[in-house]
Amino acid sequence: MFSSVKRPGRSRILSTLSLLLPLCLVLGLNSSPGWSEAHREESGLAEAATPAAPAQVDPVEAEPGLANPEVRVTEPKPDSEPAVAVIERRYSLPSTGYDLVGEDSTVATRAEDTLIDLAARHLIGYNLIRSANPDVDAWMPGDGTQVLLPLRTILPNAPRRGIVINVPEMRLYYYTADKSGQGGAVSINSISVGRGEWNTPVTKTRVVGRAKDPTWYPPATIRAEHAARGDVLPRQVPAGPDNPLGQYLLILDIPSYFIHGTNKKFGIGMQVTHGCIRMYSQDIEQLAKQVPNNTPVTIINQTIKTGWQGDELYLEVHPPLEQNGKIAQINPNDVVKALVAATHEHPETRIDWDLAEAIAAEATGIPQKVGQLPDDVVVTDMQDLAQDSR
Repeated sequence: MFSSVKRPGRSRILSTLSLLLPLCLVLGLNSSPGWSEAHREESGLAEAATPAAPAQVDPVEAEPGLANPEVRVTEPKPDSEPAVAVIERRYSLPSTGYDLVGEDSTVATRAEDTLIDLAARHLIGYNLIRSANPDVDAWMPGDGTQVLLPLRTILPNAPRRGIVINVPEMRLYYYTADKSGQGGAVSINSISVGRGEWNTPVTKTRVVGRAKDPTWYPPATIRAEHAARGDVLPRQVPAGPDNPLGQYLLILDIPSYFIHGTNKKFGIGMQVTHGCIRMYSQDIEQLAKQVPNNTPVTIINQTIKTGWQGDELYLEVHPPLEQNGKIAQINPNDVVKALVAATHEHPETRIDWDLAEAIAAEATGIPQKVGQLPDDVVVTDMQDLAQDSR
């Protein structure tokens, strides 16, 4: 039942994932206005943690001693290309005071299925499907086991414009406005993010270009890392099935960080990249063809999300990212602060603190109702609730 007596205690979290370590690109692409193959080798990603101005370099020139491939630049023609036949998580933006989108679904496994298979089949991140089904064996779920596909989510506490990337939940949100400017939609896709010392930076940037069939130039740091494992990388990997960048990428206005595809569909929803944002091939193709240049990109770190659905308050908690081999824990005080902030204008909201504690401890990534306005409270201006949830 709802009460305000007990506050959450210390929480536990689910272990984060450490499967598969495919490569992320580390190459510098000139900020060209359209499809581009201009790129140069960089020494690493750690230096690119904050936004930087686009390099003022002629696209047909490269820095001394670096690769200087021929460059062809063409403008994308969105009106002339057919729609991409992919599974898209696209929803109309909810009205003011409503912060949840999507509906969960369930599927029955086949005898040969694993949760990684199901995630790839339905274009869902492995992290999401693993966290939402903690009692299902990830490698041998069995024939006919019902598995939850977690498609319902609380929109992040960030401006609902452009691209918003929430690193711990490994989801990318792309907001678009309709022509009247009165409504809009949001597309939600699963991603992979940086691992270990190659953390995906929390920052604000923008899209400055895109590339189709890019060539990959592994930097010295990544070549050395692979050589230590007996895997010798060439200095140049052309477009094709061996290229970890996939067929499409979006260029960001921070050196050496990109949103790109993959040649390994089973790595989405894991901390496996060298800092870049990796997507399923179908998703990045559609995104690259839709997103115009100068689209803002906001990268955030929100393990705890709150949102209103009318007079009901919801809580969604994701496991924190693994940092340098260490698994963090949800701070109970952070959960309390998030719920208090969400009810700032409505302190009379009844919160089930026991349930909130359990949600934080389990960190399933599934939105659950934890609060309710009293029956005698009539919300005449839902804008109050909307402000609280942002």
